[in-house]
Amino acid sequence: MPDAVDVVVERADALLGFKRPDEARAVLTAAVASTPDDPRLWATLARAERARHDHAASRTAAERALALDPDNATALSARVNAMLDANERQVAKAAAEELRERRPDWATAHLLWAFAHTRWSHAKRSAAEEAAWPTADVARSAAALDRALELAPHDARLFADAAQCYRALSWTDAALAPRAREAMDRALELDPNDEWVMLAAGSVLQLSERVAQSARVLAQHPTSWEARRRVDDGLWSLVSVPVGVVAWSLVVTVLGAHIAAGGGANVVTKTLGWTLTGIAALWVCFVEVHSFAKFPRGLLLRTMRRVPLVPVVLGVAAITWITGAAGAVLLLAGIVPPAGDGYTTVVTVLAVALLLQSAAQDVTTIVQRRRQVRSGLWDGLVADRGRRRKEENDRGGAYIAGFAALVTWGIVALAAPTTGTWAVAAVPLLLATRVFVLQSAAEILRAVARPRRARLVVYAVIALGFGVFAVRAVVVQVLVAAGVA
Repeated sequence: MPDAVDVVVERADALLGFKRPDEARAVLTAAVASTPDDPRLWATLARAERARHDHAASRTAAERALALDPDNATALSARVNAMLDANERQVAKAAAEELRERRPDWATAHLLWAFAHTRWSHAKRSAAEEAAWPTADVARSAAALDRALELAPHDARLFADAAQCYRALSWTDAALAPRAREAMDRALELDPNDEWVMLAAGSVLQLSERVAQSARVLAQHPTSWEARRRVDDGLWSLVSVPVGVVAWSLVVTVLGAHIAAGGGANVVTKTLGWTLTGIAALWVCFVEVHSFAKFPRGLLLRTMRRVPLVPVVLGVAAITWITGAAGAVLLLAGIVPPAGDGYTTVVTVLAVALLLQSAAQDVTTIVQRRRQVRSGLWDGLVADRGRRRKEENDRGGAYIAGFAALVTWGIVALAAPTTGTWAVAAVPLLLATRVFVLQSAAEILRAVARPRRARLVVYAVIALGFGVFAVRAVVVQVLVAAGVA
């Protein structure tokens, strides 16, 4: 007969298997309250806390289990995972070393050792940083992975994890890339329908292929939050990136026209203008067109049907890109000199295009966040981390836009009045509008956990005020171009 602790552990394991970590935690918390000296309960609680993404609580439970039983493998591995999740690499390496010493014949021990000693970033570091914090130990990490696969030749998830680790190691040693592919192929061969294996296989693909793979995962595992997030991110990246590229190229073009109108254009300025125009044109013509061609058509068409604003925004982006590229060529090639009606007309068209494109970018941002919230993407504890990361990204974008607005405001204020002054005045105002749109987007995400509608109303009113100023600046430019004012 199994004892009471065995029954509790089995029940908690089942709940974790069904992705119900809160219930597992409740069961285990009640059990440790009555039986605080059983390491099995604390070790399983550490797993439950990790599933809830509470890394501090997971580490505390693991250490409590180890205080009762220093050889408990579940607790040893949970402690390493908690340290890795908290990005405490140095202590994680020491804990992984202890785990491998205590469990030399356990595949997971070797896998975690490799994870702790692998650099998970493409970024280059100086020799001093390498000496102070040598996170990559390629040869020994690869050997640890080899040993892990040797010990568990039929564990699909372990092969999928090892494949991702081999791939990270291949950034330093390209000879390991084939091993990454072999391990992933083996994982898919062992269990092609496992959610984690399918997601891991998709992580090494290009964006369009990764989205298609995530859609397949979602079809088989409708509750997979990670698959849903990847599909959503891929769709909105396809929509918002070209819109943003066109918006910033228009900003640069309008500012360049303003400089040229004041006689400040020189070889350096024109070279920069030609470079930026060429990069934007190539990006849209090749990168974005290729992305649309490779993207799963069903997902894109479904999004367009559900969100009618998406095709409108993409249409506006295409029109304003053509307009902006043509205007930039006219100005940079000197076809339209910085004096006379022709120049005024071109700059006015660019200013109107900038206004439309900025509105398209702002609409995309708000619609994206509202759709994500209403679809339930950010519901639940696992999603909460992703939501907060998105919220921080929006606020970071607002700070960047605010800084850019101040810089361009300074350019407008310090430059002498010219034909393009009215048009270029729209740039800082539109950037300021962008600040409040991004802040509003962050508040939409924040409202998932803490509804604060009053703050959203304030942001909307301020954004509307800045938008009115921006429209007024462009209208005045149009009137000047038409000879009315």
